[in-house]
Amino acid sequence: MYLETYSMEELMELIEEKGYCSVEAVEILKEMEQAKKEYDFLLRDCEKKEWKTDQVVVDYYRYLLEELRKALPYDAMGGQHTIPILVLQEFRKPDIVEKIRDFIGCQAGFSDYALLQEIQKFITVHLDPQGIILYMDVLGNQPVARNTYKQGGQMW
Repeated sequence: MYLETYSMEELMELIEEKGYCSVEAVEILKEMEQAKKEYDFLLRDCEKKEWKTDQVVVDYYRYLLEELRKALPYDAMGGQHTIPILVLQEFRKPDIVEKIRDFIGCQAGFSDYALLQEIQKFITVHLDPQGIILYMDVLGNQPVARNTYKQGGQMW
């Protein structure tokens, strides 16, 4: 719910406002862990072709990576650093839904809203460097939450 609804900046503000021990922070962490597992599976399993929003987003991501690797020298010229930035920029463009729809070649029954939600989740978990920072911040503060709870303190 949080990953599809809020941008990375909004998630970071929410956690700073509510605290790392809050119910919201714990839920965001759970969502990030689950989404990461799902996308890692989809990225490994190239054979499965069910038309679901997550598969469509992952397929477009693979397509962009392949196109950029063809166009840019990967190892010799620092492409390993440039390509992820270019992919992130592409996924943040306002016309990303239309580009994905053009890529899959059919409507497949997805609403723009459903695709945008999936794109936001994918960016947060797989592309956005701030997502990694947020994830590590939340993980890093989990012992604080556990200690506060064990000592009888209030968590939120």
